[in-house]
This record gives sequence, C-alpha cells and structure tokens, in this order.
Amino acid sequence: MEQIVVYKNGVLEQAEGAVPREFPLKLTVNGREIATLIASPHDLRFLVAGFLRLQGFVESLDDFLMLSVCEDFGIANVQVRKALPERLQPVLTSGCGTGVTFTIPEAPEGIETHCNASLQVTPANLFAVMDELSRQAKGYRHHGGSHSAAVADGGSILLYAEDIGRHNTIDRLAVGAGCQGGSTRCCPDRLSHLSYRHGGENLQVGRDRADWLSAGG
Repeated sequence: MEQIVVYKNGVLEQAEGAVPREFPLKLTVNGREIATLIASPHDLRFLVAGFLRLQGFVESLDDFLMLSVCEDFGIANVQVRKALPERLQPVLTSGCGTGVTFTIPEAPEGIETHCNASLQVTPANLFAVMDELSRQAKGYRHHGGSHSAAVADGGSILLYAEDIGRHNTIDRLAVGAGCQGGSTRCCPDRLSHLSYRHGGENLQVGRDRADWLSAGG
C-alpha cells in the first residue's frame, strides 16, 4: 500500500491505497530490438507471445524457437522461425495511452454487417459477460488503474486478462485462446469482450480471431 491523497466530501485527506505498477519490458526478436512494452508485471511470457502472434511474427507456438523473460533486467529475448521484415514501420494507435502495432490495415470503405458465426449471442448473454468481467476485475477494484478483456462462449467467460494497457489484454489472451497448430483463428465461435472501446487495431485482431466483438465499461 502507498500513501495517497483522497478527495472526499470536499476535503483532501491522506490515506493508504494501492497504485498500479508499470513494468517496461524490452523486446528483442531474432537479435533485433523491436519495441519496449509497458505492462503490468505478471505473466509476461504470455504478453510477449501474444504480442508477436497478433503482430503476425508467429502463427503458432511451434514457431517459437526460444522465449526468455528476465524480470530482473526487464528484457525479453525471443527467437522465431520466420525472418522479420527488413523494415518495420511502427504505428502509434489511438486510445488512453498510445499503443504500437506493425500490422495496422488500411481503413475499410465500409463495414460488413453479415455474420456467418454459429455462435448466437443475445443481449442477456452479453450483459452476463459484462457482469462477470466486472466481477473478475480485481485489479480495477483494487486501484482503478487497469483494463480487462475476455473470451466468452455465450454468457460464460472462458479466458480473462487484466493489464494497465488496453492493448496488452488482447495480447495476453491470444496464446490461451487456442493459437495452436498453425490455426489462423484463435477463437472461432467465441465472443471477445473488452472493458474499453474498440480501436481500429482491435477490430482487425477481432475479425481475424473471434466471431463476435463487444465493448462496454
């Protein structure tokens, strides 16, 4: 717990409270430093693997030759089968706290409204997922400084992630959502729900990885 100042009933008061931690993680892939990820300091291997998966540097867990995370020095060292592009052009994404992506698509001329998904989602299913997401958001209730994301089957949450960075929550889910055996879709017949608005990069990830996307605070 940290010493903080709380504004209550028109008065500033000294109090003890939790403060969310930020952890910088320098990411090196095939000998090249490509980014520094700022994240919550838990399950960093999932964060790194998911980030590389959703950036298109790997397709499955078999594409990782080596993945090492040194938390003492804040370094992630990864070797993958596929060579990195000669030039990487990072794109700073929108949202509270700028993210980075290397795979942002061109803006589509229109939005496709048809859906061939076998999973049927009702408003009741969606609100049930939102309620469960709120119940699982322990970090947010503790200090109010984190985002959440989940993969759900109807009204039941199958996978959950929480992080100070909104983009990081999607990356953390990518490995556990079934990225195996070269599959190009992580969670077919699944609903992806976020506690924040969808940015363009999240929509691209969602179109490739889930049949349903939703967002709500």
